[in-house]
Amino acid sequence: MKISTLTDTEGTDSMRQTASGLLVRGFHQSRASRLPPCISTSKIPFNSEEIPNATSVQNWPHLQHLASQFISDQKAASLELGLLIGNNLPHVFISRQEISREDHEPFARLTDLGWILMGNAINPAHSYNSCAHTIRSETIVNLSVQQPTTRRCISFKIKTETFEFPNTDKFEQQILKEPSPENWRYVPTDQNPADHASRGLTITQLLKSNWLTGPDFLWKEPMQFPDQLTPEVKPDNPEVKSLCVQTISSPSQTLYQRLQRFSSWNKAIKVTKFFLNRVAKLKGTQLPINAPLLYIVKCIQAEHFPEVQSLTKEQPLNPKSTVFNLNPFLDKNGVMRIGGRLNRSTALSFSEKHPILLPKSGHFTRLLLQHLHEQVAHQGRCFTLAKMRSSGYWIIGARSIIASLIHQCITCRSHRAKPPTPQMASLPHERCSQSPPFSYCGIDCFGPSMVKDRRTELKRYGLMVTCLASRAVHLEVLDDLSTTAFVNEIRNVIAIRGPIKKIWCDQGTNFVGAVQDLTEKGVLEFKLKPPSTSHMGGVWERMIQTARNILQSLLKSHSDRLDTSHLRTLMYEVMAIINSRPLSVVTEEDMPLSPNMLLTMKSDVTLPPPRSFDESDMYSRKRWDAVQHIANVFWKRWKTEYLSQLQSRQKWVHKTTNNTAVGDIVLIKDDQTTRNVWLKGRVSDCYTSEDGQIHSAKVLLGNRVQAKNSGKFLIRPVVKLIKLLPVKSNDMC
Repeated sequence: MKISTLTDTEGTDSMRQTASGLLVRGFHQSRASRLPPCISTSKIPFNSEEIPNATSVQNWPHLQHLASQFISDQKAASLELGLLIGNNLPHVFISRQEISREDHEPFARLTDLGWILMGNAINPAHSYNSCAHTIRSETIVNLSVQQPTTRRCISFKIKTETFEFPNTDKFEQQILKEPSPENWRYVPTDQNPADHASRGLTITQLLKSNWLTGPDFLWKEPMQFPDQLTPEVKPDNPEVKSLCVQTISSPSQTLYQRLQRFSSWNKAIKVTKFFLNRVAKLKGTQLPINAPLLYIVKCIQAEHFPEVQSLTKEQPLNPKSTVFNLNPFLDKNGVMRIGGRLNRSTALSFSEKHPILLPKSGHFTRLLLQHLHEQVAHQGRCFTLAKMRSSGYWIIGARSIIASLIHQCITCRSHRAKPPTPQMASLPHERCSQSPPFSYCGIDCFGPSMVKDRRTELKRYGLMVTCLASRAVHLEVLDDLSTTAFVNEIRNVIAIRGPIKKIWCDQGTNFVGAVQDLTEKGVLEFKLKPPSTSHMGGVWERMIQTARNILQSLLKSHSDRLDTSHLRTLMYEVMAIINSRPLSVVTEEDMPLSPNMLLTMKSDVTLPPPRSFDESDMYSRKRWDAVQHIANVFWKRWKTEYLSQLQSRQKWVHKTTNNTAVGDIVLIKDDQTTRNVWLKGRVSDCYTSEDGQIHSAKVLLGNRVQAKNSGKFLIRPVVKLIKLLPVKSNDMC
């Protein structure tokens, strides 16, 4: 009869029998253990070949002294497997003593049932561990077998064997020892007892589950694993993670090829010296002082001059060679030098009489010239060339490459570069179209002029308003440069000259403050030009210069006796003189064309004429028709005599090919400070005019400047921006 402490899947059979009151004791042990009720089973999943015996123990030197604790080979062959004690009795297998050894060898463990052998000691081909006990037949007391109708007692010799893992470390080593995928099997979820522990079961579900018995295929002989199915993974599964692997193969490089990455001549020399020192220490030699320089020079010459091989083989050079006229030769170190005609000079050193020959193109040639250029404190081409010759180098075509180096040097650009001058923009349509006077105006303030109020001297300013079409001007006196004073005077101009549609001005604080007050009410439109762009307001700046010249001549004899009212009268006199200036070439046949011809004969400039007028209207009885005819004559002569003079550009004629672009590192020109304190920034935006030219840009200042300035961006004209580093070179850095 075969019994087990475990319940298998056949537990519902009515023919099963139950044994209770069973005591077991090891073959050489005196302590007995009580077993729970055992159930008969049809088979035990072990055979006699897996029973550890004295012979299997003697195979291991560290376990030979335990051979007497195990059964002999003859008795083991006749034993019957009758009792299976499972892992539901963990106290039976508690270790009292353990004998182990490294290198994955089996170990022995002493339990209440005696010594057991753990590991692949019996059959190394098996991938599981086994342990076995031999139990005396006399230790079985009160064994009873219960059946539904009968009751009887039997006595027999019994052998037990159970499955148990060693400690965790040894088990992990055993797994790593068998990494072959063939030794691993997939267990489906419905047959895996481990899922019950992770998901939880009720008592009823636990009794019906395989938690105590394990999967069914473990009880079959031979063991039959489930079919190994590869689950299908859908592409839209959220658990699927895409993996992109980029493999970069880097070929081996020499020291000279690695030095191509350096951007400093001194760093390249230091790194070369470090590696050559290591090589010299390994060889046990002394490294010469100039060894790093000679190594780099020989690598450069070997790469760019095929004449080195000819000189090494003592062959004549090709007459068409670029170095043939220099009579090159190899010195004792294998470096190609220039023969030249100064070999008899006593005032020059050997390196000056026979300089090292270097190519025009090459990374190290540029690094050397940059190093020499820094040594002469960023002077011109002649200074750098003289420093190169005195240092013992001869570079083919050195003048052109030095000029290119100086042109790209950021320090030299910040010291001597000039800002670009874009082509003069086309005139706005307001200056080229017929419109009522003072419909489109340019305004600016000038002064101050000193006046006396009793015994107090006060400052008064002038307001220049010029018409863009007729070039007429209007002058007013400002008490101060506040927004309120400007708004009052601009309202006076509108009351006298008529409504204004658009005003051009700079970004003065009084103008910017008036923009919000006047534009919200829809009175007029402002167009503010960028800061520091006085050249963009030449149409009114030129009129201010004219007004200043006249005021200087008039104030010579009256400057100490003027008050505010007298200054205003003087401003009107100046206005009358400026408006009577000729706009075209003066001839004897016609009256000179001046703004007063239009200003003094207009009746209502806010409304256009109701019809066109010709010469016959001069003899009309209606005086109004005659005035309109004179106005038409003004505009006709304005187009033929004055407007045609604005066709040609007086300066800034050529278009700039190297214009400012977004991303350029620029130096902001400031006429009020010296060049060495000018701010640096990066161009963040460019403003293009209607003719496609860039005349102004927005510049982002550096971090250190942001701490001192409240604004992060500055808008400046391109004529005030000196390009230090173009955007392409900036991206490369």
